[in-house]
Amino acid sequence: MEGDIIVFFVLATIAIFSAVMVMESQEIFHAALFLALLFVSIGGVYILLTAEFIAAMQILVYAGAVVVLILFAIVLTRRDSSDIKLSTKHLMFRTFIGFTFIVLLIYPILEVPWPNNLVEYPNPNTYTVGFSLFTEYVIPFEIVSIALLSALIGAIYLSKREDDLP
Repeated sequence: MEGDIIVFFVLATIAIFSAVMVMESQEIFHAALFLALLFVSIGGVYILLTAEFIAAMQILVYAGAVVVLILFAIVLTRRDSSDIKLSTKHLMFRTFIGFTFIVLLIYPILEVPWPNNLVEYPNPNTYTVGFSLFTEYVIPFEIVSIALLSALIGAIYLSKREDDLP
């Protein structure tokens, strides 16, 4: 039990650090990389909660697909390299808002009567979700895959330049 708590605090520290770095990073590419680290650490928290399917989807969809999409958008768009300087008054205001937000989050956490033992689920939830996905929901699953394929084909078509079109 204590090992789980230590792993949770390590993952929470990584998540908080990477979330702050997403906001404070001057380079948008570095912010996207910290966002990927944030998504992976949240996936680790889901693993601690024995939600393996949600953890896999968190890492595959968010840390994989969304961050890669953001990185492609960053790389493929032009950006002028004008540096934005923040004043001290602006920095103090952001710090005040941040501390106020943290206090407002900590107060309800301290007031909740937390249970002493963890809930154990008898059936593995990944198997149940996978079984229902490929038995009851096979038609919607295939419809979504066709919609994603058509969106991919449309994105490829729209990304071609006007000179390349016939």
